[in-house]
Amino acid sequence: MQWGLIGAGDIVRKRVAEALRESADCTLAGVSRARADLVDPFAREIGAERAYPAWQELVADPRIDAVYIATPVRLHAQQTIAAAEAGKHVLCEKPMAMDVAECDQMIAACRRAGVALGIAYYRRFYPAVIRLKELLDSGEIGMPVFAQMIAFEPFDPRTAWILFRLALDFDAVFALETVEAPVPPLGIAADDCRFNDQRLPFPRRAK
Repeated sequence: MQWGLIGAGDIVRKRVAEALRESADCTLAGVSRARADLVDPFAREIGAERAYPAWQELVADPRIDAVYIATPVRLHAQQTIAAAEAGKHVLCEKPMAMDVAECDQMIAACRRAGVALGIAYYRRFYPAVIRLKELLDSGEIGMPVFAQMIAFEPFDPRTAWILFRLALDFDAVFALETVEAPVPPLGIAADDCRFNDQRLPFPRRAK
């Protein structure tokens, strides 16, 4: 299958591009990104065969069978619908869309076109999750009355907080055990916190 990637986020660099290159059934045929002036070096970096200055050109290319959408969420519906109308299968990054209405539009467009639509909630395919579902379906552990899951990964707020600058519609809010002052409840913006004795300012949304 000939894949086209739309977007240049970390998920493309760290996961998707390599997976497509190494798959015996897939080819990383092309890539597009918002910065057209950077698309050629980006294509070389991730090993894509072709670079497209605009995502619309990638979607329109008859050589592309499927697209992976890794762009800001506000673009997911528009790009998914365009890809479906061009006869491309779509694998879209999470979250799916801005609201339920957009999700419904994406599903309807793919059904009309007869193409597959997938959202990258990959954890359901983890062996442990598959086994858990088997246990639940079989009734082997009875009827669950309570479930709790704790998942974590390395997190460095010295760099991650910058993401909050990009989220202009939200106050910067998150809780860390390492803050020196009491953690503000969800929905209350923190002015700053400290991590390893370094002050981390959180910009507030302009009022």
